[in-house]
Amino acid sequence: MDFKNLHIKGMEDKHKISILIFLLKNGPSMKSKIYENISTNPRMADKINELVEMSLVTVDQRKFENNAMFVDLTPKGTTVAKKLYEIELVISERSDPN
Repeated sequence: MDFKNLHIKGMEDKHKISILIFLLKNGPSMKSKIYENISTNPRMADKINELVEMSLVTVDQRKFENNAMFVDLTPKGTTVAKKLYEIELVISERSDPN
């Protein structure tokens, strides 16, 4: 296996996993809500764009909601987010209340 070219390395960047789990738990969310709950890091928009490039999330501008930008999981993103959340539960030794 070529460990230098693992696709999962794209998830190692800070906040990407948190974004996916946040969307899994909260559904489609405005970018501003993601920033409020995860980080106000000025690179958050770049991280979301990278998740778009990985086909894990979509970004949709909703004109009827004051041009708010909504982020949502793709089907692939939902699968990845669920697995990452399972890992979180194992690490934290909790069970999912849902």
